[in-house]
Amino acid sequence: MTVHDRVADRALRLIPDDAVVSATNTLGGHLSARGRVLSFPFIEDSQWVAADETQPGYADRYAPIPTATQLAALRRNPEWRLVFEEDGILVFHRSSA
Repeated sequence: MTVHDRVADRALRLIPDDAVVSATNTLGGHLSARGRVLSFPFIEDSQWVAADETQPGYADRYAPIPTATQLAALRRNPEWRLVFEEDGILVFHRSSA
């Protein structure tokens, strides 16, 4: 297990097991046992977003703009709070207000 893998594991533990989450492909596999996981950049009703900026998924390699655009929008959106950022792993939480 690499340092990056350990960072990702630590970040994903912040997300409650019953939460709807949108995740990039490399992190989505770790969340696949959940009832509902969305493929980022689709957010819909998710309360959490988990993204790995360093390891783009298959589609992200060929069309990186939607992912980068959505991450930039989340950083600016007051409805979302960045709760984890380390080694290119980002976790956002949607505020309940």
